[in-house]
Amino acid sequence: MKKRAATTSVHVRIARVTLHGYGPRDRVRFASALRSGLQRLVPATARLDMQISAGRNIARIDAGTLRDRATIEEAANRVVASIAAALAPSKGPLDA
Repeated sequence: MKKRAATTSVHVRIARVTLHGYGPRDRVRFASALRSGLQRLVPATARLDMQISAGRNIARIDAGTLRDRATIEEAANRVVASIAAALAPSKGPLDA
């Protein structure tokens, strides 16, 4: 009998994203790029052996300031990178 591979399910709820300097038409592109980036994040975190606790709640993430003329995809990638950093296990003083 074949063993089934373990599956991981990650649910992300984003209540609000504030993007200054982008128009209403950019929302769909941003959402699509963000979704794609988050889908790439899950397998990447598994490879990095991140231990994400169930029910983890991150109140706020500041993705920082984008360079002038940054694309909407760059904005989404910045948000994904910020989420990944917030989910990464914190290093203790002996892990540095």
